[in-house]
Amino acid sequence: MMYHVRCSHPRCSFHVRARGDRAAEEAEIGHEDSTGHDVYRVADELVEFVRASELRSTGDPRKVDA
Repeated sequence: MMYHVRCSHPRCSFHVRARGDRAAEEAEIGHEDSTGHDVYRVADELVEFVRASELRSTGDPRKVDA
């Protein structure tokens, strides 16, 4: 499974796509240990679902598969 790992700090642009739980966990721990910022993980499927929902709700003419 693919994950998006992002920092919750408002001024931090940390964002990594990680393949698998272990890679996502390593990215989270590495960033938290080096910066002290909180990090969160979102499954790639959820990100795609939210994007599709946003396209539908805004009436975007692009094709949406979901």
